[in-house]
Parts: sequence; C-alpha cells; structure tokens
Amino acid sequence: MNTNIQREALLSGANILIDELFEDLFSINNGETIDSSMVLNEYLPRQFKRHYNVLFVKKFIVCVIRLSESIKTWKGEEEIPASTAECIALRAIVKEAETWSEMKAEKDNKYSQMDFSEFEDIAFPDFDFELLFNLALDGIEDTSMAEKMGMVLKPSDWFKPIYASVHPYTYENAL
Repeated sequence: MNTNIQREALLSGANILIDELFEDLFSINNGETIDSSMVLNEYLPRQFKRHYNVLFVKKFIVCVIRLSESIKTWKGEEEIPASTAECIALRAIVKEAETWSEMKAEKDNKYSQMDFSEFEDIAFPDFDFELLFNLALDGIEDTSMAEKMGMVLKPSDWFKPIYASVHPYTYENAL
C-alpha cells in the first residue's frame, strides 16, 4: 500500500461497509426483502440473489471484518482474500474506500486522486470473481471451462477456503 492515507481509506471503507451490512441484516431480520438491501444490491452479483439470506449476510460480515484486520496489518506484498466471498468483500471495501476518499478530498486535498490499483494488483490473488459481475457471462460458474481453470464461482462455494484459511464461522469445514 502506498500510504497510511490509503490504509485509512480502506479501513474507513470497511467500517462503512460493516455498518451498512448490519443495517441490512437488521432489516432482513425484521421482514424486509433482500431487494431492499443496500449492500447486497450494490456490491454482490445480482443474478445470485436467491442465495442471499440471513446466514449469507452474517458470513459476509465476518469476511469484511476479517479483511479489515488483514488490511490493518498488511505489509504490502501478500494476498489478502482467502475465498471468493472475501474477494467480493474486498472489492466492496475498495469501492467504499474510493467513495470515502472522494468525499474527504472535498475538504482535504491529501485525499484527492487516491488510486487503489496497485493495492488491488497485489492484494487480490486473481480476478476470476469479477466474471460474476458480467451479466453477459451469466452461467459461467456452471461451465466446464470454469472448472478446468480452477475458478470457484458457484455461490455454494464462495465461502470455501481457496487461497488461505478462512474464518471458521464462514465455512463449516474450516476447522
């Protein structure tokens, strides 16, 4: 990571995301539908909405919390996400950090033109998960090509450890 300012932006983005996810969880627990969720609609692939439920949101919150701890201690050379869900969560954290830094830049020039591309290039193990956001490729998670290339794109597999250990809450076989 280039600067402590970028780390501050990423941690602020994670905190905002955690707050929004807790609000979504509260709303869903009180009878709101997934369609009313701010975070799930903005940061997760829409074609998989049928997989998003209370347990999914809880696991996703744990992913974001785990990632924020990794960002806090990140040395700038290791990959951070351990699963597809964590890749999606880190993507959301970066987007929140970009928004946060744009708002801060209006008041303080040191936050202007923050570029997270170097962080993304190092922190993400790969960008396979980005295929899930391309509606033209809807269904790729079920193809033999994805399987042959070792892509873990099926929603039922998103929380499985791929790159490193995951938090035990997010994957029942993680212990």
